[in-house]
Amino acid sequence: TVIGMMTDSESVKLIETVDFLQLSDGRQLQPGDRYKAIAGYKLGQDFYKKPVHVGDTITIKGIEFDVIGVQKKSGTGLQDVMVRIPIDVARELYNEPDRLTTIMVKTQPGSVTSAVAENIEKKMRGDRGLDKGEEDFTVQTSEQLVNSFNSILNIVQAVLIGLAAISLVVGGIGITNTMYTAVLERTQEIGIMKAIGAQNSDILWIFMIESGLLGLMGGLIGVGFGIGISKIVESVAAAALGTALLTAYFPWYLIAGALLFSFFVGAISGVMPARHASRLRPVEALRYE
Repeated sequence: TVIGMMTDSESVKLIETVDFLQLSDGRQLQPGDRYKAIAGYKLGQDFYKKPVHVGDTITIKGIEFDVIGVQKKSGTGLQDVMVRIPIDVARELYNEPDRLTTIMVKTQPGSVTSAVAENIEKKMRGDRGLDKGEEDFTVQTSEQLVNSFNSILNIVQAVLIGLAAISLVVGGIGITNTMYTAVLERTQEIGIMKAIGAQNSDILWIFMIESGLLGLMGGLIGVGFGIGISKIVESVAAAALGTALLTAYFPWYLIAGALLFSFFVGAISGVMPARHASRLRPVEALRYE
């Protein structure tokens, strides 16, 4: 993507304060530059056979541009592959003498960005003779971008929570069925334990702990799969985006909490079979075949 940038001194000062427009090598565009370009971090990897460095030459619409800077890795698709050239040259190349697609505004410290954005919208509506709600432009603040990202993240989290809830229900039913089978297979053992003095509460706790251990084993397997899949996603993201921003993190308390929750779910799922086992009469249990 070729982006035309303003090269006056004030614009250059503003550009130098934008994180994703910082350079790893070379210099920014300056007033008077013509056929000069700043290459994105991954431009060479995606479009050429070798990385692009300061001093190289690239061709845009048949015209050669000297690379005077290379941007730092930002981890985003657009910034890492874009080429910045002076806006006057871009307008000549693409025959768009009056086109302006993006304006970046830096607010003073202490300013309320939402109020600044609202004032910009009012002035632009006035310049274009538009009523409120008829805007053919958008004004976005960093807060709005963060809110948009959070909204998408909340939707993803809701979907994942729904899938996890379904998995818990299915897993709980599976543990319940397994424990009922275990009770039937060990009916005579239960009768023997009661005959030698085991109380109902003892039988109840034995089967609840056993079902909890089943849940714990499932939790261990799930944690293992989760760590493995997360590491795969991290590796794929690092290779595709060229950034380490997406990193899988596994604090000990998160793993411990997941395992404790798995044990709890297993124990709760085994309550009904455990109660059934604890209420068996010793004589009937000993006669069961």
